Order: sequence, then structure tokens, then C-alpha cells
Amino acid sequence: MRASEALAALLADFREAAPQADFREAYAMEPASRRLARPVAVGRVLKESTAGEGWEAKLGFTLYLPQGWGGGRADPLLETLAERALARYPQASVERGAAAVDKALGVVSAGLTVTFQEGGGAVAGRFPVLLNGREYQVSGWKLSAGEAGKALVAVGEEEPFAYSGGRVYTVELQGLGAGAQALADGFSAQLAGRPEVYRNCRWKSLSGNGAGVFQSETIVN
Repeated sequence: MRASEALAALLADFREAAPQADFREAYAMEPASRRLARPVAVGRVLKESTAGEGWEAKLGFTLYLPQGWGGGRADPLLETLAERALARYPQASVERGAAAVDKALGVVSAGLTVTFQEGGGAVAGRFPVLLNGREYQVSGWKLSAGEAGKALVAVGEEEPFAYSGGRVYTVELQGLGAGAQALADGFSAQLAGRPEVYRNCRWKSLSGNGAGVFQSETIVN
């Protein structure tokens, strides 16, 4: 199960459960509208990572109420969303946040997070990774994916009305040899047992103890 797939499924469930509100996927936790005519909830992947056989993901939803609506009106809707989330994913954990005024927008907002955990974490041993088509051995790896969005702002306004962008993938490798660390930016990478190939990778950090972190915004399955 992928976090993006879970997000799409929950947004579809939420639309069915609460037709009085708008539900959208966003790259940041602001509604893509200048003024709200009815409740708007935006959701995104806050975190997704794998380590060996383990997988963890967190989805975040923020509900915004129209101007003049009090925080008490958020509670029934959040309760409905929490129930639908657990109905689809019984093993997930759901946490509701308290309603508060969003100072930037001047409306009441409240949050809901859905967290998934599967597997048992990293597996001991050595793992092959392909960097620029050459196999290297590492002692462990961790993959996370997040959003890299750009704010869209109308002429004469300061608040963004929408966001555009894509995903950025961050891979942490442990036990890298000196040869792997010497690779120049722009390399390709593939992790053991996974079909994805990361293109145009660039190092984010390298350390003398064999740890290396690289990022990519291009993935080929």
C-alpha cells in the first residue's frame, strides 16, 4: 500500500461521507481558495518511509471553516472523517487536533492525521544497491517521500491560492564504500528488491562513517 493511494482512497470516502464539504489534495496545508463558501478539507502525504521490511506513512488533513463559523461546528465533521478513516483502515491510528483560528486566513481550522505502520523495521545484513548501473553493498537504507510544491500567488495578493509541484524522494544509505561516495551528482539509483529507478540523483550529505543521503525528483517504475 502506498501513501498516495491511501490518500486518494480516503479523499473519495470523505467526499461520500460529507457531501456538504469540499475535499482536495494539496501540496501544502492551505485551501486553494481565496474565500470559503463552505467547509474545505485539504489532505497530503506528510511522511512515507521504508526501512527493510518496515513501512510507515502519515497523512495529514486540515479542515477550514467559512468565516463566521465557530470551532464547535468542526467537531461533527472531524468525527465523521475519523470514523470513515478507521472503517477503511482498521489498523491505522487517527488523531484529531483542536480547532483554532488560522491567523493567516482568519478562519477556524482543525487537523486530522492518519498514521500507518507495517512490517518490523530494518533487516540485518548487507543489501545490494545499483548506482549508475554498478552494484554496491550497503548495510541498510531508508526511503522517504515528500512534496515539493511551489506557491501560486495572484498579482497584487500575498496569500497563495494554489500550489504546483511534485514529489521529492530522499534515500538514506548506511555502510557506503568510498567508491560509491565518489559518484558525481546526476547518477541513477535502484534499491534492493524494488522496481523503482531514481534518476538525476544528487547528494544531500555524505559522512566519513559511510552514511550518504541523496535526493531525486524523477522516478521510473
